[in-house]
This record gives sequence, C-alpha cells and structure tokens, in this order.
Amino acid sequence: MISYFEPIWQFLSITEVGLIAIGITSFLASTVMPLGSEPYLLAFLELHPQQYLEAVVIASIANTLGGLSTWYLGSLSNRLVSSESKFEKHHKLLKYMKKYGSRMLIFSWLPLVGDVISGLAGWMKLPLGPCFFYMLVGKSLRYVIVVVTFLQIR
Repeated sequence: MISYFEPIWQFLSITEVGLIAIGITSFLASTVMPLGSEPYLLAFLELHPQQYLEAVVIASIANTLGGLSTWYLGSLSNRLVSSESKFEKHHKLLKYMKKYGSRMLIFSWLPLVGDVISGLAGWMKLPLGPCFFYMLVGKSLRYVIVVVTFLQIR
C-alpha cells in the first residue's frame, strides 16, 4: 500500500509543487470545507525545512483569501437572511461581533467558529480592509507558531 503512494509523494516533494499544494490546501481549509492545512504544511517542512518562510507566507495569504471568500459569501447571504434571529445558535458570537467588529477576525483561524466569524463579518457588512488585515494577522500568527514549534522539536 505504501508503494502505491510513493510516486504521489515524490511528485509533491518537488519544492514548487509542494508550495502550490500548500497554497491550495490552505485556501480550501479556510473555506467552509472541513480540511486542515497544517498537516501538509508540516509534511512539506519535513522535506524542506529551509523554506519555512516561503511556506508560512504562502499558507497565510492563501488561508486569508479563503477566509475572504467566506466573508464574501456572508455578504451575499445578507440579502437572503436579513434577521438576526437566524443566528440563534451563535447569539454570543454575534454579540461579540457587534462589540469588537473587524477585530474579531483575528480569531478566524479557530476551528469550528472561524468560518462562522468570517461569514458573520460579511453578513454584517464589516469593511473589507480591516477584515482582511485582522484575518491576515491571526492566520499568520497561527502558522508562525505552528512552524516555529515544529522546527524546534524536529
């Protein structure tokens, strides 16, 4: 069974292909798809530890763009869902979003609620610029912590 995956692993171990794959998985992981980008990022760094900076930059930007796509879907859904009552399940989160606004997007990397935060920000029509900034900061810090920890224990 392992030999079946060997050609795939060799193909993905090519630096350029690996960096593109990090971008794709990071983007998809930040959309509403249940996918994690960290395992592939760490697998790439196991093969190419010297390229940690490129990997972190690509993962951060791609993950932020994925989050912005969720923000955009949220802004489109504002036309369909105009009442806050639809967010009963997330009433505490909505309360924090009203209080802190775009700054809440620093937590958009969190599992389970990160996509909800991004979508709510779009639904609330929070300005794109600050949303992008806080999303990028939060997601970048997460990747930096993961990569630094990995490289230290490696």
